[in-house]
Amino acid sequence: MRKIPFFLPLLLCSCAILKSEMDDGQYNFVAGMAGGIDVCLNNDLMDYQIAGAGKSLVGKYLEVWSYDNAKYQQRYQQAVKTFNNKPVTKADCNQLSADIYRQNQALASVYQQRQQEQQERQIQSLNDAVRAPVQTNCTRYGNSVSCTSY
Repeated sequence: MRKIPFFLPLLLCSCAILKSEMDDGQYNFVAGMAGGIDVCLNNDLMDYQIAGAGKSLVGKYLEVWSYDNAKYQQRYQQAVKTFNNKPVTKADCNQLSADIYRQNQALASVYQQRQQEQQERQIQSLNDAVRAPVQTNCTRYGNSVSCTSY
């Protein structure tokens, strides 16, 4: 089994951005990863939890891109056929498991950093609101004064 490239930056795109079309290399990567996971799992060479994490990673990757499902399924079937036609070893599946683990750890780190940055922006917005000038209007009614601040 070949080594899976590290495509984490591609997963970090915002959903608000228009999705770009996957190129051939990306179809091969994501379908190859999904096919490798299935072959390893079906041959009892990968833990089901790692396989689930890998499938989740594939799903996140596919959410970011615009892609032709028929083309993806064709590449997936090719990947499964290729992996089934050669002896897939426990070492191959361990390498894929390690790649899945590393990518998920990196993704979790990025999500945590984004969450921290978002909290810092919210705190800054609150601080800005507290420091914003307050306008007060006062009206005198006889001997009493009524003031409204906003």
